[in-house]
Amino acid sequence: MARVRNQASRLNQANLLKRARGVTAIGRHSQKGKVSKTQLTELGRSRAKWAGQNLPQGFVVSARRGELPRQGWTARYMVDTYPGQKLKRIPMATALGTARWMPDLKAIEAKLMELGRIEVQKQYADGKIEWDIYNPKNKAKAEALAAEVGDAKFLSDWVNGKLNPRLIAPPETVGTEILKGSIQNTQALMNTSIQKPFGLNVTSSWYESAILKVLGIDYRTVEPKRKTKAKHPQALSAPGKGSYFKETEAMLFFHLPDGKMILSWRGKKFDVTKPLAKILK
Repeated sequence: MARVRNQASRLNQANLLKRARGVTAIGRHSQKGKVSKTQLTELGRSRAKWAGQNLPQGFVVSARRGELPRQGWTARYMVDTYPGQKLKRIPMATALGTARWMPDLKAIEAKLMELGRIEVQKQYADGKIEWDIYNPKNKAKAEALAAEVGDAKFLSDWVNGKLNPRLIAPPETVGTEILKGSIQNTQALMNTSIQKPFGLNVTSSWYESAILKVLGIDYRTVEPKRKTKAKHPQALSAPGKGSYFKETEAMLFFHLPDGKMILSWRGKKFDVTKPLAKILK
């Protein structure tokens, strides 16, 4: 995916925020802790609140979150501390996930065709349908491999398509569903009376890497921007080139009036209009 060039004045962040009809943000949860109702450390809670306070002004914030408590509480702290207009209800979106996901895309499609999305989600919530990003039959093998080689290599191998789909669902399957649902949710808000919605979707780093894979962007090749105007007093150091997403790091998708979609990530801008058009068909 080539970066957008020769349009620096029109594609700086401030200009994009001004021009956008809406923004879709897909970001990682805040710093997690092992023993906590929220699954967040004290610093993680502080960072989530700070992130909410620093969301762009002039938008109506509407959040969705995965099923993990750390995803839900990150979204809650961000929405509660946002000083502008917001929708207080934060619905759960199963695609944003625990690490759970159906390993067989055909099985997903069959269930959706048979029952419809709302009924599938209801049955999942009631425990009548279960899915996992890992194939349930081989989950122990996948987790053992991740423990053996380390998360960074396991994630890299997954994105490269080197892992057996019998162990873990392909990143294209996971990324497509998350991206499609997140973008369409913002588009639906744009078609209501809500002016300039900011669709906040809180997920986990693996899912964000899968989204970039779908868009043709390798997360390992993008050098992060190291200077920022607003810093949390205990901010994380900037992610190194080749690293996966840091806590609360997010991708911003700008829905522009001319129909173009611009992705802003790590200080870089990407025109993702064409790949998103294929995904949203």
